[in-house]
Amino acid sequence: MIHPWRLLHEAEHVLLDWHDGGPMGRAHYATDTISLRRGMSWAPRRCTVVHELLHLRRGVPAHGWTAQDEQRVRRDSARMLLPDIHTIGEALAWALDEHEAADELGVDVPTLTNRLQHLHPSERGYLKMRLEKVG
Repeated sequence: MIHPWRLLHEAEHVLLDWHDGGPMGRAHYATDTISLRRGMSWAPRRCTVVHELLHLRRGVPAHGWTAQDEQRVRRDSARMLLPDIHTIGEALAWALDEHEAADELGVDVPTLTNRLQHLHPSERGYLKMRLEKVG
């Protein structure tokens, strides 16, 4: 399992700040600062740290490419947090719903959803086979 806080610690130039209300996280490119919304539970907080770190690594998106950059960061952070399709398959096979599966995997539901939306064909085939065993 990836350790977002270790990644943040290893990015020595990145500062961590907190905010109330608004988005779950923000990347401030000019100051290399990540701001997290106070009050989030463990899974959304760890997912947001990875997401915002990737934004800082990628840098300011080119004019007109903000939406595409956001989609790429969502996809890449989900893959970083959920790299093993077999682990995902086991969680999905035994969970009652996507909330339970996400909880088992240590992520929030949007991260699990993003990972499932961007499966490699071989991963899709594996999940189909694994989930047919349950049904």
